[in-house]
Amino acid sequence: MANHPETSREHNNNRTGYFLNIIFLCSMILISLIVCLILFLRVQRLEARMEESGSDGDEVLYTQTDMDRAVLQARATERRNVMLQIQSSLESGNSMLSMLREIFPETVVVVHDGRYFFYPLQGNLAANPYPRGSFAEDESGRMVYAGDDSRIRALCGVAVSQESGNIDWESAVEDQVSFAMLRALSAERDESGAVSYEEDERARDYAAQAMQAGIRIGFYADLDAMTAEEADREAEMALSLIPSGLTEPCVVAACLEVPDADDPLAGMSAGSWTTCAKVFCGKIREAGHTPVLCGSAASLNIMLDLSEFEDVDKWLTGTTDPSVYPYAFKWWEYSVSGNVSGIDGEARMLLEMQRGEE
Repeated sequence: MANHPETSREHNNNRTGYFLNIIFLCSMILISLIVCLILFLRVQRLEARMEESGSDGDEVLYTQTDMDRAVLQARATERRNVMLQIQSSLESGNSMLSMLREIFPETVVVVHDGRYFFYPLQGNLAANPYPRGSFAEDESGRMVYAGDDSRIRALCGVAVSQESGNIDWESAVEDQVSFAMLRALSAERDESGAVSYEEDERARDYAAQAMQAGIRIGFYADLDAMTAEEADREAEMALSLIPSGLTEPCVVAACLEVPDADDPLAGMSAGSWTTCAKVFCGKIREAGHTPVLCGSAASLNIMLDLSEFEDVDKWLTGTTDPSVYPYAFKWWEYSVSGNVSGIDGEARMLLEMQRGEE
């Protein structure tokens, strides 16, 4: 049978396509081999360079010019980052102190008398467990705990002194006051530096009346001691005010405030303050009661070596945001002018943080 012309033409086209496919595949294989060869040569060249500059690339040699250029570039980059952070913080309405705390997160930044002080964050101290937003005002304007830890209770308390005048403690109880810190004594120094102490004239009456109303009491005194002997005396005077009928340990706080430049105490070092505070706290503990250190974030950091007082509870003052203090505390004084039923005079408002079981 003779071949049909179109059938023969189709057969020839198929053979041509077959050979073209073979040529294309061979070309792709060849190109792949060339690419692999190029990559192999580049890897070999890179390894050779690494061997020249140091074993396995661990050591790279730079000229002094290279190092200087790298340092300048790093400084410029860091400067730009810091400037952008400052700009962002200020545009957000943050204060200078808040901004500095953001820029130096591993540093305790405090301010006193217009000066800023920087202290390394002590990681060995118990940390503040209350982040920003842990507290909020209730409908009456009182601060309450607003965090997520169901084990925490925040009890309402007051700090009072003879300036508070007559107090109706029963009314204070009805106004949710659970405890009261009573001023124990005040100190005064003459020009020679000699100190004299005066008992708060309301302290004993306040103690008896508050206890009768079912309010827990504690005492506080400004730590005005320049020597260990004076600190011991201050603690002894505070202890003398504790009612004999008290059946549980009483809190006795030493309050610290950075002295003014013209104050006789202004020249004391942190070491001296630490020694006096340790004597005071030791005396209170020896008597079977509970020592407390009271102060602002500034005074506690400026005046004390806090690593010496990890076993002493803290009463934090002088701030509307306790999250700025990086270490643990038990009491937070959030207002110096509280409004409490039964107290017409001065009353400072406190929260006492208690942690229960799950």
